[in-house]
Amino acid sequence: MRLLVLIFSVAIAGCATTAQHATDSDYSDLYAGRSPVVFATKLPADSASAAITLGDQAYRSGKLDQALFHYLQSIKLDDSKAVGFYRIGLVHRQRGNLQLALRAFGHVLERDDRHVGALEELGLISLKEHELDSASRYFDRVLAVDSDRARAHNGLGVISDLNGHHKLAADRFRRALELQPNAIHIVNNLGYSLYLSGNWDEAEEKFAQALRLDPKHELATHNLALLQVRRGQHEKALHLLAQVTSEAVANNDLGYLCMLDGQHNAAERFFRAAIELSPTYYEMAHRNLDKNRTLAQSINPRLTRVLSPAPTPVTAVSAPLKQVIESEPMPTYRQKPAAVRLAETRSSTPRSNPITAEPTASDRDNLYLKRYVTANSLNVRDDSSESGSVTDKIRRGRVVRVLQESGDWAYILYWRYHNDGVLPRRGWVHASFLTEVLVRA
Repeated sequence: MRLLVLIFSVAIAGCATTAQHATDSDYSDLYAGRSPVVFATKLPADSASAAITLGDQAYRSGKLDQALFHYLQSIKLDDSKAVGFYRIGLVHRQRGNLQLALRAFGHVLERDDRHVGALEELGLISLKEHELDSASRYFDRVLAVDSDRARAHNGLGVISDLNGHHKLAADRFRRALELQPNAIHIVNNLGYSLYLSGNWDEAEEKFAQALRLDPKHELATHNLALLQVRRGQHEKALHLLAQVTSEAVANNDLGYLCMLDGQHNAAERFFRAAIELSPTYYEMAHRNLDKNRTLAQSINPRLTRVLSPAPTPVTAVSAPLKQVIESEPMPTYRQKPAAVRLAETRSSTPRSNPITAEPTASDRDNLYLKRYVTANSLNVRDDSSESGSVTDKIRRGRVVRVLQESGDWAYILYWRYHNDGVLPRRGWVHASFLTEVLVRA
């Protein structure tokens, strides 16, 4: 998976104090696009509201630079209103210019500290930066102004999932669905929270509901297939996956889900089917097949005597290999891109487990060992020693679940907001930085 981490020079909670008035600035620092000279031939607006109208027209046409130009003109004509700054913030957020978006939304809150749109956007940016406390405060402020904002309820649900509070998350998603009954991404979010909390029957119904709303919804499709794999319904899962991709890809994806769940004989069968169906997927399926055999052998060396030898690799095809599903699809507050990536797989032993793998049945027995991080920035490593590679960092106050302890080290499960979704992650941390009770400084 891909993740762009942006570190801001100012705290998100302090955004509302960063704005300057027109007497001190012409706000040109909020513009990031083609040179304004390009738009010099445009007939200038005679009022701030007219400039907003021109900006909205350009925005709807996908001309974001031109939209920014007009929005900037509006605040130069009248910087007392929040609307121009809000529009500028939306454009920058859409482009991924989060620092500029933060600055613009800060100007909005300076003029209207109850602006629910800006508060929601700041909550989502905080969430993207894993600033869960800040995100929660912004969403709470939104709901204090308007309790019927589905996006704020959904954001709080995502935060609850990140903290491992899946039942609380489900309640948030249900409230959001009362406000937006046909929001597919929220239906999918609810389904996954139910799945994580062990309510598989209701989770399956929610994934099916999402697919009734959009039969090609990729994330709900893979989530439902994952659930069917867990129940041993391989043929149903294969049929489902084949509705949104080719037969070869469906077999490869299904093999991967089986491998994640420790069903290695089934995984072998589907990887082989992918190889036979499409030479394009030969190299990828062969790698997955080898990994599956390695994992099977680590669990029970005698299993490899049952599995037939892996095929001899052929020359790699020139066509690029399509990337397939992540470790396991996660709930999102927006729909994910169509292309999702292959992640590392899971073994029965913690050191072989991937960073991103869903809790197994045996793990769920240990999920009640809840701990809080006490370090300001706790290193997560791929091994239980200082020499282990750092794979992630966790901020102070985050909730983790201890799956295993080894000397001074703890093997943990936690949830990370990632590319608009919730991703379970694992790794080793020094146990001295975990506590049963969170004490805030």
